[in-house]
Amino acid sequence: MAGQFNHISELRKFLKGSLFSPGDFYWVKQNQKKIPIFKKGQILDLSKLERFEKLNSSQWEFDCELDPGLEEEINERFLKLKNIESLVSLKEKKRAQWRESFLKLLYTKFHGQAFEVNQELLQVSFSRAMEKEFLSSIDPHLREILKNSNDKVVKRCFHQACIFVLGAVVLGYAHYHTLQELFVMKLLSMSGLLEGVLSTQLIDDIALFYQDKKEIDKKVRFENITKAKPLITKEVRKMSSFVKNLLELSFEKNSGVKTYLGTHAQELSDIQVWSLCLDHIADFKNEPFKVWSFFGQLINGAQFNEEEIPQRQQLLFKEEFLEIERRKEAIAS
Repeated sequence: MAGQFNHISELRKFLKGSLFSPGDFYWVKQNQKKIPIFKKGQILDLSKLERFEKLNSSQWEFDCELDPGLEEEINERFLKLKNIESLVSLKEKKRAQWRESFLKLLYTKFHGQAFEVNQELLQVSFSRAMEKEFLSSIDPHLREILKNSNDKVVKRCFHQACIFVLGAVVLGYAHYHTLQELFVMKLLSMSGLLEGVLSTQLIDDIALFYQDKKEIDKKVRFENITKAKPLITKEVRKMSSFVKNLLELSFEKNSGVKTYLGTHAQELSDIQVWSLCLDHIADFKNEPFKVWSFFGQLINGAQFNEEEIPQRQQLLFKEEFLEIERRKEAIAS
């Protein structure tokens, strides 16, 4: 999707409330030379626009992978779920109906060729919609911290949060406020790094830790891992005990071999397995596409190396989407 704005106010309105730039944005000079202002995926600093405010004539162009219709549909669906909370009766039935409808949307968008062709479009559209839905609820002070933090950390945690919520719906969670808490929890899973310096050594240590191999553990500087652990913020204090427990699992081993909490694989619930799975898939180099691609691959029943992705994680969503496929085939016949 490409387009242009003829006034800076139009650009501000388009980007209002966004933490990340959804695409590449340019200021077009009178000689038609394009000056880059924002790059796709970077944390937005709208104060950069102030120097253009007094220009009598200015034109802006952008190049984004966007589907405004899909964004609006996703937000309308979450609004519908939110409104279910105010019902006096039939809440569980309505939530179940909402979840089934949402699973069909995920299947339609992420299954088969639709996912292969539109991967970037889906990532941008879903993440923008979920940013609008869930990120707007966090404390303004924390939002400012995110804006001024290392973009690699923020991107990693934000896109993990989006995918975590989508996976939670697949696993059966359909309470709006629970999904909202789960989003904020994953966003803050590395809050210890938000205000610090992200050194190459620290990134390497975290990457080694998540490779989950005994011979590598000896090389990890665990004091660096501790720096990344979640801070106890106002948002964390408000969380339910269920979500706080998930947050504490942020630095457990993917295999379930005991680390900080002494957790073992057989003790983990599906939502805990999903949380650990994303911690190990995400990194600081390939975000955001790695976690979105992984989610699409799970929906499509891809096979992974079991040493990297344990079998239980590979099968988390299988039955839910097989059931949709069965119904689809039954209707076709």
